[in-house]
Amino acid sequence: MSAIEARLAAIEARLDPARFGQPRGGLPDLAVEGIECRENVRLPEEYRASVLRLGDPLPGLLPLSCWSQALMDAVDLTQQCPLDPNKTFQEYGDVDPAQGCIALTVGEPYALLVVSGRRRGQVLFYDSNTYWCEVAEAVCGPLGFLAWYEAWLDATEPAKPSLHSSVSASRRLGEALVGSEEELICALKNSERDSRRCTKAVVGLAIRNRVRPDTLMAIEEASADSSPAVRLEAMKALYHHAAERRVEKVSRFARDESGLVRRGMVQLLRGDEGRQSVDILRFLVEDKERTVSFAALAALLSKAQGDDYSWFLSRRSILEDPDSRELLLHSLGDRRDSRWVPELLSFLTHFDARTRMVAVVNLGKLGDPSVNEAIHRRLAAEPAESVRKAISRLKG
Repeated sequence: MSAIEARLAAIEARLDPARFGQPRGGLPDLAVEGIECRENVRLPEEYRASVLRLGDPLPGLLPLSCWSQALMDAVDLTQQCPLDPNKTFQEYGDVDPAQGCIALTVGEPYALLVVSGRRRGQVLFYDSNTYWCEVAEAVCGPLGFLAWYEAWLDATEPAKPSLHSSVSASRRLGEALVGSEEELICALKNSERDSRRCTKAVVGLAIRNRVRPDTLMAIEEASADSSPAVRLEAMKALYHHAAERRVEKVSRFARDESGLVRRGMVQLLRGDEGRQSVDILRFLVEDKERTVSFAALAALLSKAQGDDYSWFLSRRSILEDPDSRELLLHSLGDRRDSRWVPELLSFLTHFDARTRMVAVVNLGKLGDPSVNEAIHRRLAAEPAESVRKAISRLKG
C-alpha cells in the first residue's frame, strides 16, 4: 500500500456517516480521465487518488464536476494560478486570480486546489470580493491536499466550539499554521521568524479546543510582540482559552498602541454580558481613534438596558460626534420608551439639521401624542427643508 493509499484509508475510517451520509464508492478512472482530457490537465495526485477511492463529491466538498460553476467566472485550468498572499487587489489587474484552480468549498473564503502553476497541489484560501488569499500551511511548509483535508475535517467538526462566531472555521484555518502544540510554540519562539508566520502560529494555537499551561504562557509572551497583528491574534487566543478569566486576561489591550488591536478587542467583547466588559467598552468609547470609539458605542448600544442611556447622553464624546450622536438617537427611538421623550425633544433645536431630522424620525417611533405640540412649533420655526419634510411625514 502506498503512502497516499494508507492516508486515504485512515481518512475513510474517520468519515462519520451521520455527518456525510453513506459512502458512495470511488469515481471510475474513465470519469476522471474524461474531465482531465476535456480540461487538458492532470489533476494533482493526492486529489486524484481521493476521488478515485472516496468518490465525487468528496465528503463535505464540492463535486469535481462543478468546479467551474462554483467560481462563476470562466476559469482555465491550464493557466498558471496567479494567487499570492503578498499581492493586493489592484496588482491582479484584469487577471482572474482563480485561474488554474478548482474550488473545493464555496463561501468567503473559497478553498481552492491549485492545478497549474508553481503552487500545484497546494490548497489556497481565497476571498473573491477582496482577493484576500492565504496558503494552507503547516509548520513544515504548505499543505498538500490530504493534509489540508484532514485539518479541514477537524476544523469544521460540528461539535467544535468556534473561536469567534462571525468568522468561518474555513477562514480561521486559512489564517492558521497547522501543527502540534510543540511545533507551533517552536514557530513562535524561532528567532528567525517573521511576523506573518508568527501570527499564523498564534491562530493555530487559538483554534485548538484546549491548550496546556506552557502553551498559554507562550501565547502570553506573543501578546507583547512588536507586531500589532501578532498581538491581535494573541489577544483572541487568550480570550478563547482563559475561560472565566477571559475578560481579565485581555483587559490590558484596551490601552494597546495599535487601533487594530483595540478594534479587535471591541469585537471580542461585543457578545460578553459581564460588567467588566461593559466598563472596558465604556473606556473605549472615549478612544482617540474614531473607528474604535464608534465600534465600542455600537457594541454597548446592542446590549444596553434602559438606565444605561443616561450615561450615553452624558458623554460629550458621543454627543459631539455626528455619527455617534445619530446612532444614539436611533437607539433611543428603537427602545419605544416614552421616558426618553424629553431627551429626544431637546435635539429638535440642535444646530445640526441632520440631527434635528433624526430626532423627528425617532420621536415618531415612540408614538407618544405628547410630542405633537413641540413638533408643530418646530415646523413653524424650522429652516431646513429635510427636517420640514420629516415632520410632514410624521404628521401624515
